Amino acid sequence: MWRKIVGIGICILAFGASFSFQNCARQLESSSWNSIESSSTSKSVEDLTLDVVTDPHPETPNYKDQIEVEPLTTNRILTSRILLSVFGPSLENFLAYNIAWKPEDFGSGFSIYETKLSASANCDNKRLIEYPCQNIYLEVNVPNTQALNARREAWRAHICYFAVAYNPMILHAVQQVSSQATLANLPEVNSENLSKAFRLFYRSQPIESGPILDSLQIVSQDEQTELNKWKSILLTLCLSPHWQVL
Repeated sequence: MWRKIVGIGICILAFGASFSFQNCARQLESSSWNSIESSSTSKSVEDLTLDVVTDPHPETPNYKDQIEVEPLTTNRILTSRILLSVFGPSLENFLAYNIAWKPEDFGSGFSIYETKLSASANCDNKRLIEYPCQNIYLEVNVPNTQALNARREAWRAHICYFAVAYNPMILHAVQQVSSQATLANLPEVNSENLSKAFRLFYRSQPIESGPILDSLQIVSQDEQTELNKWKSILLTLCLSPHWQVL
């Protein structure tokens, strides 16, 4: 049941940084998205437009050109490390293959200083974020960061759905909200705990209150168990693209 409710949350948060927001929940649009749009996209392309004075034109002496600057996003290593810190070390194998070894999608090409695992290593069971296996093609000539794009977001969404499907990874995340949490005794879904969950992903943003926390409450309110409520909340936050903008 929680998957149906998560759909609302995904539509609220999933494609806001470089894609147009799709109106999938009319009743949430004014209260939820406006808050997210104003707070989480403070470094959008529009805000990163620079005014550059060019040679004065005789007819318009104060003429200015505008230069659009793409927002900086987390590269393959930082994206992996953030998700690893949220969901725990059990995710590293999956992160390595789906994000850390994808410089062409997430940025930051491999360098000659990144040691590869030995040829005898069992790379199916030992995948590390910084150290690709012997048979992995090392892409070097890529930018340090890559803009948000469909393929990048598909890899990231794959990670998010994978993580929330495993209770130990959910518990690892929720224990950062409440250190005493267990699967049998999860913390209450309230504004204070939702703010802490928000900060797991949005680390450089102000602590949120009001409409954005209300939207997370709505995402989880129809779930019958505390575990499914937290799955819905963490999946919604994980799928939101804004936390990747530096």
